[in-house]
Amino acid sequence: MRISVGAPILTINHGSTFMVTDLDGQINPDGHLGIFSDDTRFLSYYACYADGHSWLRLSSTTTTYYAARVYLRNPEFTSRDGTIPENSLLLND
Repeated sequence: MRISVGAPILTINHGSTFMVTDLDGQINPDGHLGIFSDDTRFLSYYACYADGHSWLRLSSTTTTYYAARVYLRNPEFTSRDGTIPENSLLLND
């Protein structure tokens, strides 16, 4: 017997509407992720950036069937106001 496991994802739903994201809480337009209702995908891309830089995931989980919690931290980057140290910002998505 062969067992295969797909990519890790977060899935939440409310009735016939559901959202499927990667573990960072983002939706890549090249995949099968998105916000769906009655088998129609209404959103196929969602991403969040800090001054153009991708966030780094600390942890993520579904807390109930209708909610998820994602904790993200920043990488080190240089903004107009100077260098922002790694892990100095936290985003709870």
